[in-house]
Amino acid sequence: MAGGSGTPAEIKGTPQRMAHTRFAYQWNWDGNETEILSRCTDEIGQVQPTREQVAQFWNVPFERNYRVPGTDNSVMPWKIAKDRSVTNGLA
Repeated sequence: MAGGSGTPAEIKGTPQRMAHTRFAYQWNWDGNETEILSRCTDEIGQVQPTREQVAQFWNVPFERNYRVPGTDNSVMPWKIAKDRSVTNGLA
C-alpha cells in the first residue's frame, strides 16, 4: 500500500503458501531521502502487525528501536537515501 492509502501492490509470479512473494508498486520517487513500508495480508485475511502493535500486544512501551521477542514478523521500514542506497530503516 502506498502512503497509507490502501492501494494494493502487484503480485509477481504465483504466491506459494508460507513463502516469500515478490511484488511491485509503481512509485515516483522525488529524489529526497524517504522511508517506505510494505504490509502483507495472508490468504485468510490476517494482516502483518506493525512494531507498535507488537509492543502493545506484549504490553510494553513502544520505542522506534523496540526489538520484537522471538521471530520478528512485524512491518519493517526501508530507508532510501539520496544516493539511491536502500537500508533497513531500523539499522
